[in-house]
Amino acid sequence: MIGPATVDLLKRVQVYAEKEGCASILLLINTPGGSLESTRVIVERILNSPIPYLCLVSPSGGHAGSAGAIIMQACHVNGAIHGTNLGAATPVAMGQELPKRSQAEDRQ
Repeated sequence: MIGPATVDLLKRVQVYAEKEGCASILLLINTPGGSLESTRVIVERILNSPIPYLCLVSPSGGHAGSAGAIIMQACHVNGAIHGTNLGAATPVAMGQELPKRSQAEDRQ
């Protein structure tokens, strides 16, 4: 899951890569998605990076869903291993009740 820990890891990796003079940073993605706020921070960091980001959806059977797909699109180069998939998901608010009309229709 993409979250604050992912943001922290990415920051540390980028600082290390800049210090060591790396030519690029490789992100291996396999996630159903995660936090919108963390995704925004990551995308901003990638877009403003002096080092190009390469993204690969991996391993076979892996998924770059929702936040993962957005991060993948922000990278300078991206690809996917055979047997992986990617795509955005609609944000869902949890814990809300459906309107009464919808509950009745769902029971039919």
